Amino acid sequence: MPRVFPPWTAAALAACLACDQHMSDTPLPEASPADRAAVAAGLAGGVPTAAFAAIGGTVDVAPRLAAATSPGDVVFVLARRPGDPGPPLAAERLEGNAYPLPFTLDLTAALAAGAGGPVQVIAKLDRDGDAGTSVAEDLLGFTPAPVSPGTDGVRVTLEASLGEIAAELERSGEPPPAAGAAAVSGTVLIPDDLRGRTSPADVLFVTARRAGASGPPVAAARLRGNAYPMPFALRDDDRMLGGPWPDTLTVEVRRDADGDPLTRGADDLVGRTGPLARGARGVRVTLGGGP
Repeated sequence: MPRVFPPWTAAALAACLACDQHMSDTPLPEASPADRAAVAAGLAGGVPTAAFAAIGGTVDVAPRLAAATSPGDVVFVLARRPGDPGPPLAAERLEGNAYPLPFTLDLTAALAAGAGGPVQVIAKLDRDGDAGTSVAEDLLGFTPAPVSPGTDGVRVTLEASLGEIAAELERSGEPPPAAGAAAVSGTVLIPDDLRGRTSPADVLFVTARRAGASGPPVAAARLRGNAYPMPFALRDDDRMLGGPWPDTLTVEVRRDADGDPLTRGADDLVGRTGPLARGARGVRVTLGGGP
């Protein structure tokens, strides 16, 4: 029987996909003394800056997933404005599986820049330790309601893997969501007889071109893994040439055997679809033989 996930999982998947485009192993800059002074100057009643600007809590894991964790795990905890596909406002890297894992997100720099208000708190157990990528085996947790800076005791539970969420959305007929305004979104599929040619280390390139045009794509995104069906979305941040989106698009997905988008090989797996109207959702692209 298909697993039924909480209603926040679709939003969490969208948030996770958005965060991938703006995170790397480089930590976010810490708040400067000037940032802290600016926040302190704006407080009434002498509330300590650290207490006002921080969100504290713990990350836990659902019992059914506990066996899928290990002492070498890396967990990223992020804070971002609801519905904002931009970079997170704060982040912390945790290590290990001695749950519950405590975290503290320092929002001082964001508040000093005027980015106040409630935030979403997202936790992701990242299998490859790279905050800029996601694979199907990553585990995800998400606060179901926004949290205000200064809140302590926040609990985030790793509830499901990204692959489970994507598969459930596929079964339910709901297209995987994209954070922000997606020009096109959908799912990459693969026939059973080709699954043996894939691996968890695979790199896939999703490209969109103006329908009927050749030349460079108007947008591109990179996916990893082989947990099909695999969600994809192309958003404003994926555009390569700037300017408005075309009214009609064609989409190509390439499982690139050597991971180099500039080469083509006999071992590549490729799927294409279109023309599609801008804003199309629930698009299905099935991989076949290359190049």
